[in-house]
Amino acid sequence: MNGLNQYDGKTLPGYTTPDGEEIVIRVVTRSDVSKLYTFYNKMIGTAPFSRYFNQSDSEEKKKKWINDYIESDYQTLVVAEAKNEIIGSIGLELTDVPGASHVGTLRGISVIEAWKGKDISRHIVAGVLSLAKIVGLELIILSIRSGNNLAISLFISAGFTEYGSLPQGRKIDGKYYDSIMLFKKL
Repeated sequence: MNGLNQYDGKTLPGYTTPDGEEIVIRVVTRSDVSKLYTFYNKMIGTAPFSRYFNQSDSEEKKKKWINDYIESDYQTLVVAEAKNEIIGSIGLELTDVPGASHVGTLRGISVIEAWKGKDISRHIVAGVLSLAKIVGLELIILSIRSGNNLAISLFISAGFTEYGSLPQGRKIDGKYYDSIMLFKKL
C-alpha cells in the first residue's frame, strides 16, 4: 500500500446543501496550512481539538502540528470546504504494524458551528471512506467518547458496527469516559 501524500488535493464526492451552498470534499494539501490554522482556531475548546492544543499555545506550535500532520505519509485530513474556507475535517491514519496494513483509523471529525445541521459530517464521512477504498484499506476503525450520541449515530448510519468499549478510555478535564469502539468493512 502506498502512502497518503500521493492523494494530496484529491477531490472526493461533494454536494450542494439544501440552501444552495456548494461543498467540496477533498484531501488537504501542503498549501492548506493557513486555512487549517484558521479552522482549528475556530474549533479550539471543542472536542477533538482541545486534546491537541489550546488558545494559549503559540501560533508556531499550532502550525507545526498542522504541518507535521500534513507531511506524514501515514496520516491525512479530509476536509469540507465552502467559499474557499475549511468548514469541517476528519483524520485518516494508516498503520505500519505488520499484518495490519489493511486497517485504517479515523480521528476527530469536526464541523464549524455555523455549518452544523447541513449534513456536512455525513458527507465528510462518505468522502473519507471513499479515500480509504482508493488507498486499498479493507477495514476502518474509530473510537468515540461515550455520551457523544450524535457522533455514534452518525457512524452507525454510515454502516459502522460497535464492537466493544474501553472503560475509562478517555480522560477529559479530569473526568473519565468510556471509549466506544466501532468498525466498518469496506
